[in-house]
Amino acid sequence: MARALAFVLALAALAGCARGGGREAGVLRWADAEDLDNLNPLLSTQTVVNDLSAFTMGYFFVFDDRGNPRPSLCLTVPTRENGLISADGRSLTFRLRRGVVWHDGAPFTSADVAFTVKTILDTRHEKDLNYLYGGPFAASAFYADARFIERNPKTTQAFVNAISAALDWLGKASTDEIVAAVPPEYYAADRALYRAMIESNRERVSPDGRISAEAANLTFRNLAAVEETMKNAKIDESEVGRVVAIIDSMTPQERRNYMIINGSRRRRIAKGSGTSVQDVNNLLKQYAQARKMMKSFTGQAGLLGKRLSKMKLPGLPGLPGF
Repeated sequence: MARALAFVLALAALAGCARGGGREAGVLRWADAEDLDNLNPLLSTQTVVNDLSAFTMGYFFVFDDRGNPRPSLCLTVPTRENGLISADGRSLTFRLRRGVVWHDGAPFTSADVAFTVKTILDTRHEKDLNYLYGGPFAASAFYADARFIERNPKTTQAFVNAISAALDWLGKASTDEIVAAVPPEYYAADRALYRAMIESNRERVSPDGRISAEAANLTFRNLAAVEETMKNAKIDESEVGRVVAIIDSMTPQERRNYMIINGSRRRRIAKGSGTSVQDVNNLLKQYAQARKMMKSFTGQAGLLGKRLSKMKLPGLPGLPGF
């Protein structure tokens, strides 16, 4: 068992760690209606995994039946009153209990805590995030059901255009320009640390808002684990893949000006994307209708609408999301 200390929101769990003593090993059977995604509480959003970890891990402190924290692997629960939480709230001190050992008898020390905290907090690079979440994971995700989109097409399109514009700006702006655009209270007093975080994460910013199918599925699974309305949601991945394949089969010139896509071009696009000419026709028809809608929106929204109508889009011009 790896020597790792799970440090989550000031609550730390130590895998395979105990305060000495113990009974002869036996068998514990746990029955639950929910399928487990894994047994590592760091990589799971399921409550049952955290419950199970209580049998395999030790915690800095635990909560009693009234919800009050009680020290376990640490001697005292940090508070402002006892000085273990700094005045600015940015520093916590844990005084570790002596005599705690790992499953192999090795002593538990502050080096184990430092190792695990570093492992958990060092998510500044893509490979570390992939390891932590079990694969590519979207930092932010917006979702809506079909009924909302059908009832609010202009709002939906304006929102998608705004996200596209932000991504376009992020791709062109320097790190200093990005930091300057953020309110100072967002990064508190440590501007240099925030700048370093932005710089090291720029490789993860999607230039056009599209993410891989693997990242989309992982993000959806995590949302479904905590959001009731998502648990029974059905996503037609084949439709998403069909649209992406069609757009990817277009030439840059065709993406800039869909009006040049005549019959022979449509047949070529359909063949290249593994779809039918009817699929290509339907997508182009939807795109044309959306552009018409946006022209109407431009007239109603004044300067904002004019800016939205000029936005370029990943895949097809003027309509991000296709």
